[in-house]
Amino acid sequence: MNSEWHGQYNFIFGGAWVINGVEAERLRAGERFKAKCERDYLEYFNDYLTIERFASDKGLSVANATALITLGRKVNHARPSQYKGKSQC
Repeated sequence: MNSEWHGQYNFIFGGAWVINGVEAERLRAGERFKAKCERDYLEYFNDYLTIERFASDKGLSVANATALITLGRKVNHARPSQYKGKSQC
């Protein structure tokens, strides 16, 4: 397998990419952030009637709470279609 080093990346030609160091941590942090947004959206959806109360309980402004809920909804709705429309019972 032929590999070549480029800064933070180690490209392996003919195989999978190997990402080293800083970039790998950024990817993990992004996934953790999306998971937290989705959890907060589901908490809002299941437990709150108003964005104002959710924002108050979380210590956020209404604008920031709205943005958080919107992002979490987008992450949640982007789930693979195999899970959509199927009963959980």
